[in-house]
Amino acid sequence: MKRHKQLLGSVEHVQITAVCPHPLKARVDTGAATSALHCKTIRAFKDTLGVPMVGFVPLDDRYPQWQGKEVCLPVVQQRTVKSSSGHRENRYFVRLEVSLGKRTLHTLFSLTDRKHMNYPVLLGRTLLRRGYLVDVSQKFLADL
Repeated sequence: MKRHKQLLGSVEHVQITAVCPHPLKARVDTGAATSALHCKTIRAFKDTLGVPMVGFVPLDDRYPQWQGKEVCLPVVQQRTVKSSSGHRENRYFVRLEVSLGKRTLHTLFSLTDRKHMNYPVLLGRTLLRRGYLVDVSQKFLADL
């Protein structure tokens, strides 16, 4: 049975419960390979068993949903990413549960400083190819 794809606009509301209890606005970007989350601080460490971890404070004071609490998760990947401004930066990737429209998925997010961007969350192709189509002339087509 073929699954129908959900239509998204260029900006959508997402829910990332591990980060924030409230919906966040996300830029839907078919030009970006992976999704990204704005973080105020990011620190790498190893847990007591030597597992690579990353502690990060998501969002910042610009977002009323912000709680300022550090989230600690295992590092799934660490690699160099070319940012929208063209420079390369080393990023940590974590797996987060994200609700988008009527679906909840687990996907990789890179952790980065997006304070100069309009939206704290960017949704990339890796997530979008899992059952979504994008109409860039629209916004907020998917209800949470």
